[in-house]
Amino acid sequence: MNRQYLVLDLETVHDTSLPPPKKRKDGSDSFPAVPYHKIAVMGAALLDADCRLRSVWIVGEGRDEFASLAALVAFLNVRLSEGVETTLISWNGRGFDLPVVVARCLHHGLAFPWYYQQRDTRYRYSTEGHIDLMDLLADYGATRAYSLDLAAKLIGMPGKLDCNGADVQAMIDAGEIEQVRAYCMQDVVQTAALFLRVQLLRGQLAPSGYTEAMEGLLAKIEGEPRLAPLLPLINRERLIPRAGIPVAA
Repeated sequence: MNRQYLVLDLETVHDTSLPPPKKRKDGSDSFPAVPYHKIAVMGAALLDADCRLRSVWIVGEGRDEFASLAALVAFLNVRLSEGVETTLISWNGRGFDLPVVVARCLHHGLAFPWYYQQRDTRYRYSTEGHIDLMDLLADYGATRAYSLDLAAKLIGMPGKLDCNGADVQAMIDAGEIEQVRAYCMQDVVQTAALFLRVQLLRGQLAPSGYTEAMEGLLAKIEGEPRLAPLLPLINRERLIPRAGIPVAA
């Protein structure tokens, strides 16, 4: 099958060029609408049709938001024109990451046909164009959604380390962009690990295929300095369990 999987995660700051967002009735700040979220860092990972991790990187590293977005949409648009089926993998990507990408493309005047020319990319209940793991595991709103941090810990990954999305603005203001990039890449690779576990759960990966893919992901973590802080905190016995598909008695 000519398919690949692209894990995507954004870290954002407030776009101060826009009119200030409205406050709540009590005067407190509300969570801003998606156009206010300017992309500061965008992390990605590419997996092949067998769910083996091929690369993990910061999209447009060292460049501004426009150039980073242009790199992302070019990557996806080319695959659309070449007939390569690309499934996006995210955590709350339907609720946040993709709407932010679309709003910021609208802001910069970037064409993004990949998102609009395929029904499955935007159809909530499809697992072909986009798998939002948070939405999928919550049965599309039938039960309460939970955090990536908890989901990662559930399978043996460390989850969040010493920062979260709410810290990004302060970190960038303090000149700690490299720490933000590392944090984003850590979220990306943990989302990728969770995707592998979900594929096992759904029967899309055999236990042997899951083990091979997860061992490859761990090897990538070991070889990337930004991901090194995850290593001592990974519960390998939980991450790669011996149990496979249950056999009926």
